[in-house]
Amino acid sequence: MPTAYPRRLEKYVADCVGGENIEIRERSREKILYFCVFCHKEEKQTDKQNS
Repeated sequence: MPTAYPRRLEKYVADCVGGENIEIRERSREKILYFCVFCHKEEKQTDKQNS
């Protein structure tokens, strides 16, 4: 069982296909974009080079 991301994101991650971002509404009623393990990994790497 993958544990690279929070369990609560598990069901959302399942919807992440082809790098599609997942829209999740947090308790603070704010929209936050979450990515699956692979997408988040690429996103983080790109962000690091960009910074």
